[in-house]
Order: sequence, then structure tokens, then C-alpha cells
Amino acid sequence: MANKHNTTLRPYMCYALDPQDGALLVFAYTAVGARKVAMPTMIAWFDADYFDIRAVRLKRNAKYFMSLKVSDEPHCIEEPPVCNGCDAWTCIDNECGE
Repeated sequence: MANKHNTTLRPYMCYALDPQDGALLVFAYTAVGARKVAMPTMIAWFDADYFDIRAVRLKRNAKYFMSLKVSDEPHCIEEPPVCNGCDAWTCIDNECGE
């Protein structure tokens, strides 16, 4: 359900503890909503609970991340495309220079 103040899905990176250990690409209306969407996967991946999950809005390259959206409802993508140079999915078009 959309937040009454925000009706547009936004891309978030959700992770528990350290994003290098594993992170999800989540589309949600708010950071709180992103944490809720990410929670089942984060619990399955890690020994984590809701309070361990962090959501960071992906403002840089948002248009690219939005192109990966597969639904108009909040959802997560467990394995988004990764950079050939650094293997990070937050690095777009080899911007890392590796």
C-alpha cells in the first residue's frame, strides 16, 4: 500500500550488518517499506531481525535501477546485474574503473 505522501516506488539497497556480505535491490515507497520487503530474504540469508536491516535510497543512477523494476508493487531483486570490473551491483557501466 502506498504511503499517503509518496506514491512513487523508489530504489533502495537493503542489507544487514555489512552491505558487502549481501544486499538486495528493493523497490518501495519509503525506507521503512523497503525494510519490510527485505526482511524475509534478510532473515533467510543472515541471522538478522528487522532492527538489523538498513535501507539506503539509491539516488545516484536511480533511472538505471528503476529500469530493473519488474512490478509496480513493492518488491526486491536478490541478484541484480553486477559490474564486470568489481562485481558490485551498485557500480553502473564500469564506473569503478576496474
